[in-house]
Parts: sequence; structure tokens; C-alpha cells
Amino acid sequence: MADLRAATPSAAAEILTAGYVASRERIESLQSRLPRLVHGALADRLDQADGLQRRLARVHPRRR
Repeated sequence: MADLRAATPSAAAEILTAGYVASRERIESLQSRLPRLVHGALADRLDQADGLQRRLARVHPRRR
């Protein structure tokens, strides 16, 4: 890892602040995206379960 040095304490604060802001924006972006991804994954699994349930009902021995 490279060593990054700032010329002044103010420049060091600017470097740290920029990194913090970028990290915070990324976290906020991921936080808003996560519920949509989880909801989509759950909806897919429910669809799969429904399909399997219908398939099982069609081939169940009591239906014959």
C-alpha cells in the first residue's frame, strides 16, 4: 500500500473527508438497493415453490 502524505493538516482533512463522503455515498446506495434485491430473490423463490407445489399436485398418487 502506498503512503499518502498531505502538505498541510487542512489538506489531510480534505483527503480524509473526500474518502469518508465517497464511502458514505456508497453505503447509502447499497442500503437502498438491498431491500429491492432481497424482495426480488424472495419473489423468485416463492414462484419456484408455487411451481413445485403445482407439479407435485399433478403427479401425486391420490390424483390418479
